[in-house]
Amino acid sequence: MYLSKSIFSLLVVFTIVFSSCKQPGCTDPIASNYNADADKEDDSCIYDNLNLQFNLKNNEQAFSRYDTLNFNEGSFRVENITFYMSNITLNNTSISKNVKDVHLFRLDEPNTMNLEVTAPNGNYESVSFGLGLTPELNNTEPSDYPTDHPLGLNQNTYWPMLASSYIFVKIEGKMDTSQTSSFYPLTYHLSHEDLFRALDFPKSISLDENNTATLQFNIDLSKLFTDVDLSQELAHERTSSPLANQLITNFSNAIELE
Repeated sequence: MYLSKSIFSLLVVFTIVFSSCKQPGCTDPIASNYNADADKEDDSCIYDNLNLQFNLKNNEQAFSRYDTLNFNEGSFRVENITFYMSNITLNNTSISKNVKDVHLFRLDEPNTMNLEVTAPNGNYESVSFGLGLTPELNNTEPSDYPTDHPLGLNQNTYWPMLASSYIFVKIEGKMDTSQTSSFYPLTYHLSHEDLFRALDFPKSISLDENNTATLQFNIDLSKLFTDVDLSQELAHERTSSPLANQLITNFSNAIELE
């Protein structure tokens, strides 16, 4: 009898200790704050409720990687485009809510053309973000982040020379200015803080427990080479050039929210 009571007591103690060792957290894999180490659901799960989708256009036509832009001065075959968005914010007259610090769009990685975030419930009047990186982010280095972070080493977007900077926008492809299909490599890398552009897009956005929102952004690449002198080369410089400013202005103007 005594032995049976001792075994029962040990089982009770074991059960209590085992239960108390469970780690609380969100155990739903589709939640944005899913915790793979949690083994006790604590009702803390948070779900993405705002989706930003980016589509490339050539005027009204859908545009894809390796398609060609035709304009008066020549033709440009797009091989890759990357650009940084920073300080993505929802705004109304009384508050601004940051929903994402940084995102890297890469045409060669289609999953980056769709950004899902968790935003506070409420009614908003616009969405804003920086094209490029804020000074605080641009003053960091890839070694400050995990390698696969948008600012990490694997992205190959950091220029470590004098006046170091992340490359805000990359435009890479092949140009033909002779209209004879004689394409030559052409790359524009736009960097440094004076090329940062703050963009704001008016839009009525309502978020609540039962209401998510999708924002469709179009990037009209037909505007890319407006007033661009194709005979000029874009060198890495301590400060930006008129050509770099024209290109970043054109790229900013190309981004539209439906």
